Amino acid sequence: DAAALTFEGRTQSFADLHKVSSQSANLLASKGVRAGDRVAILSKNRAEYFELIYTANKIGATLVCLNWRLSSREISEILNDAEPSLLLVDGIGAGLLPEGFDLCGVLEFGPDYDALRAAQPDSDPGHDGAPDETALILYTSGTTGLPRGVMLSNEGMSYTTDLAKAWGMSEASVNLVAMPLSHIGGCGYGSSTMLAGGHTVLMADVDIPTIIDRSPRYKVTHTFMVPAVVQALLNAPEVAQADMSSLELLMYGASPMGDVMLRRAIDTIGCNFMHAYGMTESSGTVVCL
Repeated sequence: DAAALTFEGRTQSFADLHKVSSQSANLLASKGVRAGDRVAILSKNRAEYFELIYTANKIGATLVCLNWRLSSREISEILNDAEPSLLLVDGIGAGLLPEGFDLCGVLEFGPDYDALRAAQPDSDPGHDGAPDETALILYTSGTTGLPRGVMLSNEGMSYTTDLAKAWGMSEASVNLVAMPLSHIGGCGYGSSTMLAGGHTVLMADVDIPTIIDRSPRYKVTHTFMVPAVVQALLNAPEVAQADMSSLELLMYGASPMGDVMLRRAIDTIGCNFMHAYGMTESSGTVVCL
């Protein structure tokens, strides 16, 4: 009954998340998704993202996380490469699908989706995933080249539990996740506190006033940001009066942070900082500086 996930004011316990992911798993199975299939999601951050990570694992499917910031042409190319048997979208994702899209079935998040899921039994389908089964596929091109699908295994993702310990996370931790879940810095890091039994506070996307509001409201202890977001936070007028005293560790990555800005961040926010680097191909396991 501990808090597992909060999104837009709604908090789900671990029991809630287990129940709803089982219902989603049975829904996907009713749509013909089988072990070994790929299920894609094209959406901004939302609670269903974490739900579907567990959903896919419960039926032996692989979740393909797509970046909604890409163009319709790029999304089309990636979908043709990934060959999902089912695609789940929000309103933005639906608008990115090419005209006449018929590669696979599509479900759109909303009241109709919620009703379909609620009508399903909440019994766990019980798939027993092997360590080498592919849990996630994330598309990345690094800095150049065409997007490539990186296949992340159950074993690879399991090392996130070790990282959570290294970052001082426990069942008492509260992790603010604002980075996109279509990237390893979102879904990989975003899973860390949840796997440690703590509370994850998810944001749809980066919004500085919301970050400042959520931190004291939920007593956030950990978060991950890219340096551009840290800079935006420091430049926000509200940060001078913000209560971020609960924050223990702010990790930053994707690029280095200059010494002047880092010192300013330490003085302003007052928590420990850590520079983390981890390739998508390594399941986001990181070198921490």
